[in-house]
Amino acid sequence: MGSTAKNAQDIPELLRQAWDAGDAEAYGNLFTEEAPYVVFRGDVLLGRDQIREAHHGLFTTSAKGTKLIAKVLQSTMIDEGTCVLLTIGGIGRGELVYDKFQTLTLIRRDGHWLVAAFQNTEMSARSQEQYNN
Repeated sequence: MGSTAKNAQDIPELLRQAWDAGDAEAYGNLFTEEAPYVVFRGDVLLGRDQIREAHHGLFTTSAKGTKLIAKVLQSTMIDEGTCVLLTIGGIGRGELVYDKFQTLTLIRRDGHWLVAAFQNTEMSARSQEQYNN
């Protein structure tokens, strides 16, 4: 099963729903089979299977019970089947703050949007102040 996103801008909300549910299968299904996923700490996951496996590990250990927030800052349609999103996001328990930037390259396949590449970067203190006030 793949993505159900009819609009590119639906992807961050679907990622949030899967994260909040601790559903690694649903989370992984939002990515293409070959998608690179760059983690903010400097690691990379290559493809849907690695993304799914890594998130299963997170959702059953250190990130169990955490929630995700995400907000689209910019959406750029490259062509009718390619979109780049710039988002801000954060995860945690209790009151959540934006502490990361994400760049998502999305492609449309069979009428649904998928993440073809994902880059997650930690925000500077200045950006955290700007986006959390």
